[in-house]
Amino acid sequence: MHSIIRTIDAPANPYTPAMTECYHCGEVVQVEQQAIREIAGQNRTMCCEGCATVAAVIHASGLSAYYRKRTALPRPVDETKQSLPEAFADILDDEMIRSQFVRSDHEELNEADFIVQNMHCPSCVWLIENRLSAVAGIDSASVNYRTQKLSLKWRRAELSLADIARTIESVGYQVVPYSHSEFSRTIQARHQDLLKRTGIAGIFGMQIMVIAVALYASAWTSIEIAYEELFRRLSLLFVLPIMFYCAAPIFRGALQDLKQRSATMDVPIALGLMVAFIASLFATLSGTGEIYYDSIAMFVFFQLTARFLEQGAYRKMNERINSLTAAAPTHANRLTDPDNPEHVDVVPALRLKAGERVLVRPGEAFPADGHIVKGSTDINEAILTGESNVITQGTGGPVFGGSINVSQPVVVKVSKPSSASALAAIVELLEKSVSQKPSGTRLTDRIAGKFSATVVLIAVLTGAFWYYFDSPGWLAHSIAVLVVACPCALALAVPTALTATVNAAAREGILIARPDAVHELARADTFVFDKTGTLTQSDAQLKHVETFSNKDRPHALGIAAALASASEHPASKALVRSLKRAKVDATDILATHGSGIAGVVNGKKHFLGSLEFIRANTVHALQDSVLEEQSGLVAYLSDEQRVIAVFYFDNPLREDAVPLIGWLKTLPVKLALVTGDRKAEAHRVAARLDIAQTHWGCSPEDKLGIIKLRQSEGEYVAMVGDGVNDAPVLAAANVSVAPANSQQIAKAHADVLLLDDQLKLLAVVRSMAEFAVNIMRNNTIWAIAYNLVGISLAAAGLVPPLAAAVGMSVSSLAVVGNSLRIMSFKPTPI
Repeated sequence: MHSIIRTIDAPANPYTPAMTECYHCGEVVQVEQQAIREIAGQNRTMCCEGCATVAAVIHASGLSAYYRKRTALPRPVDETKQSLPEAFADILDDEMIRSQFVRSDHEELNEADFIVQNMHCPSCVWLIENRLSAVAGIDSASVNYRTQKLSLKWRRAELSLADIARTIESVGYQVVPYSHSEFSRTIQARHQDLLKRTGIAGIFGMQIMVIAVALYASAWTSIEIAYEELFRRLSLLFVLPIMFYCAAPIFRGALQDLKQRSATMDVPIALGLMVAFIASLFATLSGTGEIYYDSIAMFVFFQLTARFLEQGAYRKMNERINSLTAAAPTHANRLTDPDNPEHVDVVPALRLKAGERVLVRPGEAFPADGHIVKGSTDINEAILTGESNVITQGTGGPVFGGSINVSQPVVVKVSKPSSASALAAIVELLEKSVSQKPSGTRLTDRIAGKFSATVVLIAVLTGAFWYYFDSPGWLAHSIAVLVVACPCALALAVPTALTATVNAAAREGILIARPDAVHELARADTFVFDKTGTLTQSDAQLKHVETFSNKDRPHALGIAAALASASEHPASKALVRSLKRAKVDATDILATHGSGIAGVVNGKKHFLGSLEFIRANTVHALQDSVLEEQSGLVAYLSDEQRVIAVFYFDNPLREDAVPLIGWLKTLPVKLALVTGDRKAEAHRVAARLDIAQTHWGCSPEDKLGIIKLRQSEGEYVAMVGDGVNDAPVLAAANVSVAPANSQQIAKAHADVLLLDDQLKLLAVVRSMAEFAVNIMRNNTIWAIAYNLVGISLAAAGLVPPLAAAVGMSVSSLAVVGNSLRIMSFKPTPI
């Protein structure tokens, strides 16, 4: 393709108008700055050299269809940024910077995520993906328009990051490494914009509805013509911001659908709004005919409210990921002298490399995965496993980034950088799960395209028919068809019911974070439960005490309580809680880390701790019954001669777990238990709840695989969990539920949150969802029936414009009224 660029002082094309729009960005071309490029044999006028360069690259790449597909205009290209600065190229290719956000595999492929700036419509996605796909060395390129996230895979031997960035900038976009904070700002801006549009629609809509009452009353009572005209013009004034600002997203969506030769409900909605507005404007200016401003206002407000709820849920999704990344430590104490823990440098955790040693003090988070090379300590891995019990690790024991050092300072040798830690892997799983989350397709969207075309065709045929028979009302009959067919009731059938369901659930102590979860919860045929914190209580509790000597029970409990008060171990805490009334004092206490506690009580030495600790300090062997495997925590109390008592601990079931599982068993659903706990403990809980399918010892990846496998077999999965390690599966499941006592990331990631911390609320929200879906189905059937009957009568000339307006309002109110039945729904208690 032959291209010529030339800067000129006057339009070269004599037919170019004085106010020329830029071919690329649509801006008004200033004569002194314009550039003309010959593309495909035609002179194209641009506002600057930047736009001219980008347009030429797009056409040279064979991507000219972008200009037909786009539904919005881009910003003018900043000429100063078209050449990627060498400083920025050096930054992208810096090994240290690259290691922080570039992932590698064993096939010489690199993976990285970027935020694409300046995207303005879905056609940008098509342009970027196709431009990158044509570059040798790029294996795959995927852009998410909603998140503005570009996911890339490329062969590192053939391309550098700077090369990729220059390719993207050649078509008018800038990229920066993916950042949750940058993405959060974008989501927040969208959320605020939708909130503003909804608020304005509500404020002006209320004024229009007040005026509409007076105008409707005028059909039965006299009203002066001057006042009627004033009310009409006031309504027109109030509807203008609703129509051209608040409803702008609807019109943009409809335009996008039409350009892509597809249709959602935006198309018939936009058509109905435009017809109603034009007919109302004509009636207002001419002083004859009916106006439909109240229907427009009410409909736009309800539509924006539903979209606001959906956008709020999406913003919450982003916060879920941010809350998990915030748990990762930002700094580390790197040893400058491996043999001297006193010599440390505080460095960013991202700069740690495999082989380096770090000092981790009590209360600090481990900055990366590794193993202990000096010392021993208790570790809380709840951030990864969701289990509240700490574990003990000594020299050689593995540790994972993000877990908490509970008791003693240790030196850790880093095995993986923080960007490749177990916590980072969970974040990556979570992001992938969110992007792949199933989404139901509604009936209204499936029929939207055919509905729009059919209504327009009927209106045209109606007008032609009555015009042919010389009817003076041929235009009024056509307008009546279009007005009565405005899909207000159809479009409100689902959003109003969802809004009522969200409000009704909140009254019951249930937060529905994502409105679509109502459909999915009602449809779920498989319920998968986490164990600890979900079906059981989080804290260990003393279950049983067994004594083995002639010492009386109260005395043994007093000794145990005295020793346990010196330890922070979960078993010790449970003993202190259960035996808090004991008045015995212990002296000369010596804690052997990870094993137990020794102390003198009543002048005699006693020991409290693990089986190995007791064996090392007690003369006589234990009875065989004591050695049997237990499903929970076990602690032993002895003196120097024999075992005095054995304490068995349990994570007891929630009080309402049994009735909930019993209620679910009355439904045609499957039940499963997944946990990271041991086999014996998992089967103990499953047996008590009569859950047949049990998966134990599961990592986050294992849990995610179980969910994906079930979905691949056609099951619709509801996941109920409470821990950080549940976050990926909560995202991957069709619908997710979390109790109120869940960890923050699980609560933030759940589609449904049981605020009152009652597991039985799951039965309430499931019943409510089923009732709500029936309401939505009834609403949709009513709306379709109304449109069929109304269109038939209007086409027959039996529905005057006033009746069409009243019918449109009445049908919408009927849908809203039916939806409000959800507010009075009372589920059967379990």
